[in-house]
Order: sequence, then structure tokens, then C-alpha cells
Amino acid sequence: MYKRILSILLLAVMCFTVTACGGEASNSESQNADSSATDTASTDTPKKEVDAVLTVTAQKGEISKFKSDRPYDSSKEDISLILVVGQSNFTTSVGFSCEYKYLLDGKTEVVPEEPLMPEPGTVYSSSYCSAITELTSARDVSRLCDTANGTSTMGGVTPSFGRKWHEITGKKVVFVQCAVGAVGVHEWTPEPELYTCTCNKNGQGVLYKNTISAYQESFSALSKKYNIVYTGYIWNQGEHDEVYGKEASNTVNCDVAYYTAYKSMHDGFMNDLKLDFGGISVVRSDGNGSTAQGSMHLTIARAAQYKLCDDIDNLYMISTIGETCDHSMMDQSNTIHYAQKTFNKMGTECAENLARYLGITSASAFDGIKVYSESGTLLTQFDAEGNLPALTDDAGFVSKGHLNNQILAKVSTLGNGYTIKGYTLTLNGVDDTGSTEYIDQFGKIDWATVNGIKSVKTVEVKCVIE
Repeated sequence: MYKRILSILLLAVMCFTVTACGGEASNSESQNADSSATDTASTDTPKKEVDAVLTVTAQKGEISKFKSDRPYDSSKEDISLILVVGQSNFTTSVGFSCEYKYLLDGKTEVVPEEPLMPEPGTVYSSSYCSAITELTSARDVSRLCDTANGTSTMGGVTPSFGRKWHEITGKKVVFVQCAVGAVGVHEWTPEPELYTCTCNKNGQGVLYKNTISAYQESFSALSKKYNIVYTGYIWNQGEHDEVYGKEASNTVNCDVAYYTAYKSMHDGFMNDLKLDFGGISVVRSDGNGSTAQGSMHLTIARAAQYKLCDDIDNLYMISTIGETCDHSMMDQSNTIHYAQKTFNKMGTECAENLARYLGITSASAFDGIKVYSESGTLLTQFDAEGNLPALTDDAGFVSKGHLNNQILAKVSTLGNGYTIKGYTLTLNGVDDTGSTEYIDQFGKIDWATVNGIKSVKTVEVKCVIE
């Protein structure tokens, strides 16, 4: 939803001061509580001079309780049917089994954390890209993720997601497991033959087709015995597109292309499967999980995923754990997959936030938005009214040098009482119109155009929440 730009300067107690292009310290306007002294010029200092104003205008979307319009039979038991799609980190063979094998091979002394096991008879899962037509013990996740299974133990995100979702809803949870390792977003589209990628996997046309078939067969069989009250999909993917997306000859080579490809998949799922929702666990950007800061960088997939959730009413950002990963959170046997302890937290967070977005559980009040640079640096944050934090009386200032790449604005807390349903970034003060926009929909400032009009050194950051 954005890509390139910023690092900010908050003038406040307990906030750091960022100097603007050239090292000139910022000044703050003296605030005098005594109204009778407002005419005393000696108590006032000039407000910091700025060359342009960057305004974040966010549109709130209030959350209402979800209610299915599918036929309901009170004689049947209620269940949730959730499709799992994406790349390897959303498969079931990652996490515990990989870490345990690494331990058995004597390559580590670290004993992996066990998957969070659901109660027997509460969570079920199909095998890879196949239908689940009966809720039998063979597909009971409590049995599949039992560590007595050793290197065959089911791991990943679904045990903890299912456990928490059942705890919240009181209903059985059924997963149709279709995630596949090392795949690009283009392979998940209804028409992958329209895409080109040097991974040489485009054009197969099997992922979307097989997924639709597996889910439809599962729904058809299970709906005869159960009321399927929640249907949706959860997604984690994007590392593939960071590797191959840098090649201009490939179709998915920018945030716009990822956005378009993903939306075609999302719209297909909604139309072909009549799903209620989609949920994204945001992809990290540090491929080896070396640093938490590195995992927050805006990449092709991450920029698109945030904007997709802002723009699409039934698509939610349900976990951001992936953007704060460091080495300790990764599977030490390959540093590509998350450790089981991370999957346990991720699955729990996914379920909790999804329940809040659907209005199943109560949520905290909307607490505003945060603005980040492309590198993941927090530039500033605004409260629910669009004001700076209580301790800060002055607006934030940032030098042009910190705005060379991309900006990301997002809700301060996931799953709160509101979502941002799209936002715009406007850079005013560049020309005489006061309204020309120089920033694209993904947060990139067109400095080539701006520099041809005006020399900009210092920018003030403001926020309007509508």
C-alpha cells in the first residue's frame, strides 16, 4: 500500500529530535497557559518554518457484528470452515517437525516448543490440497500435532489458530489445507497463464483450480451434517515475490502488480466459494529473520498486503508478528520458516484479531494510526482524533532526506473498534494550488516532479481522520 519514504522528528518530552537536512535544530512554539500574557511577544518563538505539509487522511470503517446469510438448521451442529493458502510458512510440515529433526541430528541443543494442542474433537484438518469430508479421528488436529509423532508431528500455524478460534466461538474448526511451498502470488490467480515469472512455475494453473475443488467438496459434504457458520481463508506469502519481483521481465515486479494479482485471487475465492472473509498474516521482509527492524521493511508484497486490507471490506490484516521477527523467532534449521513458538503466537493472534474484526468479540476503542518509513522506522503516531500524542504539543517535522522512499500508515492496534478503509497522502505547499498530490496510492513521493517546482527541505506531518 505504499513503498518508499521517511524518518521523523517529534518535538516532545521523551521523544527524540530529528534535525532537518543540514542539522538545524527544530524550534517549538512557546505555549503560555495564562491567557492574560498572550500579548507578551517576548514569550513567543517563531514556529518552525516548513517547505511542505504531508497530510495523512484516513477513512475509518466501523466494525459491525458479522452474521451469515446461509440457510440455518437448528438441528445441526455449528462449525467453521477455513481455507489455508499461501507459501510454505502456512503449510503443516513446518515448525516443530523440522526443529525436532534438527535436534535429533545433533545440530542443536535447543528443544523446540510444542504446538499448542487443541482439545480432542474440536479442530480438524485436511491433508495437503485435499478435501475433508468427515470429522474423524484421523483428521483430528489434537492427534496430528501430538509430539509423540516425532518428525511427523503437525506443526505450523493451524493448531494454535484452531485452538484459539474454538475457544472464542465455541464451535468446531475445520481447515482445508492448501498452502504450498515456494510459490508466487501469480500461481494463486484464476488465470496464471497470463503471468510470466523466471521461477518457471507460471502457467500450470493447478493451485487455484485444486484449491477451489478441495474446498467445494469439503463444504458440500460437511454442510449435510453441520451448519457452516463462518467460512473464509487465511494467507501468508510474499517471500517468493521479493526474490523474483526484482526482475523487470517478470509480471509481478512491483506493489501494483502484486496487488492486482492478489485481488484477482481474493475476488475469485469470494465469488467461487462464497466465503465470508479473508485474513492476511503479513509477510516479513527479512528473508533470514536476522533483525526485527529488517522484517519491517516495505517490500512488494508487504506494501500491497497492507493496502489490500485497507481497500477491501472483507479482507483483514490479522497478524503482524511476521514484521517483527529476529533470528530467535525463526526455525534454526533453515532460518526461512518460523519457529514453532512463533507459529503458536501467530495463530493465536490471527484468531483473536479475526474475531474482533468480525465483531464476535468486543474490541478496544480506535486508538489512531502510526506512520512508518520504508525501513520500518516509526516516524510519528496520531490519536483517534488525528492529533499527536498527549505529551507532544508540536506537529512532527521530517527532513526531505528521510522521505526519499515510501510511507506506510496503519492502525495503531489491530482488531480495534475501527479499521482504516483506505488513506491518502497529500504533499501541499509545493505549488500555488495547495491541493496537488505528488504521492501515489502506495505512499511513494514523486520527488522528480516536486524538485522541478520547489526546493523542499523540511516537511511537517499532519493527520486527518474522517
